[in-house]
Amino acid sequence: MSRRLLRPALLLCALLTLAGGLEVFAANETRFLEIWKRHELLPDKHDDIVALCGKFAEENPGDALLEAVRSIEAWHHLAAGRQAEAWAIFESQCGLGSASVPSAASHVANGWLSRRDRENVEQALKAHYNQQISYPKSLGEITAHQPPPTKSPFPATDSFGAPWDYKLTGKIPGFENQNYSLSSTHLGERSVLSSSLTLPYAAHLTAAPLAVLPGPGGESMVRFQDSETKAMATLAEGKSTAQFHLAHVGNRIVVVCDATHWKVFPKP
Repeated sequence: MSRRLLRPALLLCALLTLAGGLEVFAANETRFLEIWKRHELLPDKHDDIVALCGKFAEENPGDALLEAVRSIEAWHHLAAGRQAEAWAIFESQCGLGSASVPSAASHVANGWLSRRDRENVEQALKAHYNQQISYPKSLGEITAHQPPPTKSPFPATDSFGAPWDYKLTGKIPGFENQNYSLSSTHLGERSVLSSSLTLPYAAHLTAAPLAVLPGPGGESMVRFQDSETKAMATLAEGKSTAQFHLAHVGNRIVVVCDATHWKVFPKP
């Protein structure tokens, strides 16, 4: 074969190989939607959905939506009371990188791990109260004890790396140290593990996609409108507002999340 013929042949071979490589990492939206629809319809069927998630992971290694599936699986483990399994998945998703879905999964994982860590801070506060018959003015008063009045040192920050929002809330003058509030600045009123698990799934994610628009560099932009406030926002994949993160813009679906839940929409 001449060099003139060989070069196009090699180029074609390289392009086919590259296309095959990209296919491995494409999003299997059909199987993902099967999981999501089951999750929406039967959110209490934890074992069934965990099994579907496991099958997806086995059949679609490297899929663009894999970490979203694993995150949903972790939530179902947690809701079923299997904390060890849930925390193992969430911990593995911290710092996954800058790709849009893995980054979003890291955000969700940090949310749930912050709720877990808040439980540890509360244990330290209760131990301090049992010793002092009062809550401390600051969390630093607990860490000043050597050893601390708890089985293990509690995390000084939430999983996002932000200091805890802690303050005394007693209403009676002179007895302010008899009550407190403790939250993650990233989670606010959804900082408590037990109550967050009982929230209607994704009901607080009220922004919905209206249109997909061409953006700079050929990337897709999605215009959202909040059904409650009517506020508008236009985001590229991987970008966020204060309320939600745009994780995936696919052929059929748009996927968003916050630090609590995921939500899937038909692509407008």
